[in-house]
Amino acid sequence: ALVYRLFSLSGPKLRLDANLELAYLRLGRDKLEGKGEAATGGQMLYVLPGLRCYWRNFSLAFGVKVPTWTDLNEEDDQQGGEGTERYRLVGTLSILF
Repeated sequence: ALVYRLFSLSGPKLRLDANLELAYLRLGRDKLEGKGEAATGGQMLYVLPGLRCYWRNFSLAFGVKVPTWTDLNEEDDQQGGEGTERYRLVGTLSILF
């Protein structure tokens, strides 16, 4: 991940960062009764640009996760989640206590 501090105020403990992450995912085939299912599994690389805001003990982040490279098993027949989406919106809220 690459992180760049965009803005910071030490008084109210406020900070805004821009980040860029790369994530590699390798999925094995789903199994049914011990046999591998068709049109499941493969490899993919995601790029996730986003922003994270820190305020006191809170952290709020959001980004857009985009599959940039995929090598899926039986790609034309795959359905659903990983690697076949155009993008995903990702968000997190963290509280330190």
